[in-house]
Amino acid sequence: MFRHKILESIFTYCLITMATQWLINNSHAKDIDKSYILHKALDISLIASEPDIVDPVALTFDHNCRLFVVEMRDYPNGVTNKKKGGAIKLLSDTNGDGEFDKVTLFAKNLSYPTSATAWKDGILVAAPPNIVYLKDTDGDGVSDEKETFISGFKLGVTDSNLNSLRWNLDNWIHGANGGNGGNIYFTGKDEVKTPLRNLDFRFRPDIRRLETTSQTGGGFGLVFNEWGHSFTTYNIDYLQQRIIPQNYIDHAQNLRSFEATRNISRHGKMARIFPISEPETRVNHPEQAGYFSSAGGMGYLGIEGYPEDLSGSVFICDVVGNLIHRNILTLNGGAYTALRSQNEKKSEFFASSDNHFRPIAVELGPDGALYIADMQRSVIEHPDYIPNKIKRSINIREGDKRGRIYRITPKSKLSPVISNLSPIKIQNIEEEFKNPNQWRRLTAQRLIFENQDKSLSPKLRKLISDKNDFARLHALWSLNGLEVIEPEDILMGLYDKNPKIRENVIRIAEESGFIRDPLIQKKLIDLADDTDPTVRFQVALTLGKIEATPSTHRALQSIYLSDHKDMWSRKAVFCSLKENEVEFTRSMVDRIPPSYLDELFEISASRLKNETDLKILIGITLNTNWKNDEKVKLLSALRSGISRSKNIESLKSINIRSLTEGIPALNLEEKMELHQLS
Repeated sequence: MFRHKILESIFTYCLITMATQWLINNSHAKDIDKSYILHKALDISLIASEPDIVDPVALTFDHNCRLFVVEMRDYPNGVTNKKKGGAIKLLSDTNGDGEFDKVTLFAKNLSYPTSATAWKDGILVAAPPNIVYLKDTDGDGVSDEKETFISGFKLGVTDSNLNSLRWNLDNWIHGANGGNGGNIYFTGKDEVKTPLRNLDFRFRPDIRRLETTSQTGGGFGLVFNEWGHSFTTYNIDYLQQRIIPQNYIDHAQNLRSFEATRNISRHGKMARIFPISEPETRVNHPEQAGYFSSAGGMGYLGIEGYPEDLSGSVFICDVVGNLIHRNILTLNGGAYTALRSQNEKKSEFFASSDNHFRPIAVELGPDGALYIADMQRSVIEHPDYIPNKIKRSINIREGDKRGRIYRITPKSKLSPVISNLSPIKIQNIEEEFKNPNQWRRLTAQRLIFENQDKSLSPKLRKLISDKNDFARLHALWSLNGLEVIEPEDILMGLYDKNPKIRENVIRIAEESGFIRDPLIQKKLIDLADDTDPTVRFQVALTLGKIEATPSTHRALQSIYLSDHKDMWSRKAVFCSLKENEVEFTRSMVDRIPPSYLDELFEISASRLKNETDLKILIGITLNTNWKNDEKVKLLSALRSGISRSKNIESLKSINIRSLTEGIPALNLEEKMELHQLS
C-alpha cells in the first residue's frame, strides 16, 4: 500500500514536470525568411516561438544568464472566465553550448504583467495593481514562492500600466508610471501611500522604501545609458529624456511648473518612419500613417565594439509600423539631442514586411547580443480606441497563440562583442566591471548590493583608481551601496579625469549624505567652473541641497554666466536659487542679453518681499539701452512673477507710478505694461 502511494506520487510529479518543462521547438524558424530590412552589419536568428512563447512583452536575464519572458496573455481585456492570464516563461541553456534549449512555465495567473527584473534568487514582476516577487526554491524552474511587495498601482488601459522595471547605477530598481498612476505602498509595512500623480518611481526591496523620481513620459518604456541618464517614450512622442528629477523641482521656491521630461528628437514629435509592411491605418488616427503613432518598448545598446555607429544607440519600437527605430544620442549640457543615423535617413534599423510583427522589447543580453520580443498579435490596437462598428467585425484577440524571440548579433563570427552565456560571479568583479557590456557591469553591481559583503570594500576601493572608466564608476556606486564609501573616496571621484564620473560622484555625494562635509562642499562649489557643461548642470542642481551661502550664490552666478544659452542649465540654477534673487538679477544684466533674462526677472518678482526690490527691477528694465520690445517683455515677466508671489497682498499697496519717477519718458507699450503691473 505504502509502495503504491510512492509510485503514484512519482508518477504525478513526472506529469507535472512534463507539463511545466519542455524542449524548445523552433519549427517557426522559417518564418524569419519573410522579407525584412536589418542593419547591414548585423544578423538575426529566431531563438523561440509559439507554442513555447506566446504574447511576449518583456525580457530580463538573471545573473545565471537564464532568460525570463513576460507573457501578457490577457491583453487587451482579459481571458475567459475572468482568470488572470499573464505568465512567465524561463528559457535555459542546459548543455552550456550558448543556446537556449529548454523552456519552463515559471509562473502563471498573473495580472496583465508588463515587465520583470532580477532580484536576489528570483524576479520582481510588474503585474498591476501590484509588483510581486517570484522565486523557485527547489530548483525545478517553477516559481513556488510568491510575495506581493508593492501594491496600489492603478490598473487601466494596458499600455498605460506601470512598466519597465530596471536596476540602475544608483542601486535602486526603477519603473515607469505608464500614465495610470496610483497610490503605492509596500505591503505589510506601515502602508503609508505614495501618490504617483504624473511621476515615475524607484524602490529598494531590501529596506522596503519607495519614492517618486521624474515626470513620467506616460508610455511603455524606460531605459538608462551607461552613465545613468534615462529615456522614455509615449506613442507619438517617441523619444523623451527625463532631464531634471522632480525632487530638485520640489525643492525650489515658487518656481513656475515646467515639463522636465521632454522630447529630445531633432525630428520632433510624431517623427517620420519608414515601414516596409503593407500600411495599416489606425482607425482612430488615420493621419498618423507613416509617422510614429505607437511607440512603446525601448532598448539601449550599452556595449562597446558594435560595427559603425551602433554602440550607444537607443531603440524605440513602433508596433503598428512593424519596425524598430534607432537614434544616436549627443549630450550637450543638461540634455541630449537625438537623431537618425546617417546610414538610416530613409530606412529603419529593423523593419519587417510581416504585419503581425509587433516588436515590444529590446534587451541587451549577457552575451552581448540584442534580444527582441515580438508579440505577433494581428490586432494590436486597444479596443478602447476602436469604433464599435469596426470592433464588431474583427477578432480582438486574433494572434493570441503566437509569439517570437529574436537574437541580433554582428555578422562577423569573430566579433569580440559576442561572448558565451557565462554566469556573473562576484569573485571576478574586476573583470566584470571592466567588461564593455553594460548588462554584465550592472548585474555584477547588483549582486554586490544584494549580498552586502563589506569584505569587498578593499577590492572596490582599489578599483576607484583603475584606468578603466567603467571600473571606477561601478566601484564608486558599489561602495555607496554597501554604505562604506568615505569622504576621501568621493573627493577622489570629484577630481576624476572623466567628466561623466565627476557628474555621477556629485549624485553619490547627495545620496550618501556626505554633501554636508565641508571639504566636499568646497569642491562642489569649485566645480561650478568645471570645463564640462554637464558637470556644471549637475552642480547647479545639487547646490540647492546645501545651505545657501555667498559662495553658493557666486557658484550659481558663474554657472548662469557660462551656460545661460542652455535652457536646462538655466532651469537648474533656478531650482537652486534660494535668496538674493534681485541682487543675482542685477549682477547678470550687463553680461547677458535680455533674451536670456525673462525667466530670471519672473522668478525674482515672484519672490519679492518689499517695494525697494521691485523699484530696482523696474529701474533695471527701463534704464538700460535695450530695445523697446525687450523692455516690454521683461516688464511682462515682472507682472507674471508678481501674480504668483506669496506676498502679493502686501505688494498691492505699492504705487507703481512713484517707482518710475526720474526715469526718462516712456513709450506707449511700456506705459501700458506698467499700468497692467499696477
